[in-house]
Amino acid sequence: MKAYEFIEYHSYIKSDQWKDKATAIKLMACIWRLSPLPLLFGNVHHVTYKNIGYERYLRDTIVISPITHMFIIHGVLSLFKRPGQQETYPNKGQKIFHMIYKLPGIGGLTIALHLKLFELYCLYGLDEMITKATKLIQW
Repeated sequence: MKAYEFIEYHSYIKSDQWKDKATAIKLMACIWRLSPLPLLFGNVHHVTYKNIGYERYLRDTIVISPITHMFIIHGVLSLFKRPGQQETYPNKGQKIFHMIYKLPGIGGLTIALHLKLFELYCLYGLDEMITKATKLIQW
């Protein structure tokens, strides 16, 4: 990714066009995963920057939790480097993670649910995680 693309990307991400598209992508993810979790807790993540402005779900984007987005994709798997700072984006670890998140139905739902539970645990501790998870299941 070149510096001028990075600037265009940031202005695009703040635009109404992107916000509308991100909501539509989250709705598609709900259907794909058979779950409301992507709409409720999801962040739309670009797996490639080749089609900015013309993204498609599963080709160019996936929906993941905010903690997963920042801590795993742009944290641990990238050695805490942003895509423009990485030698190759996505790297092998990120590609594997992206592929896992593209699994339909139960596969994607299971991963999303486990990561959401982990996120709740990290943010609130065990007791509050159980309370919030129980409310999610009852919903």
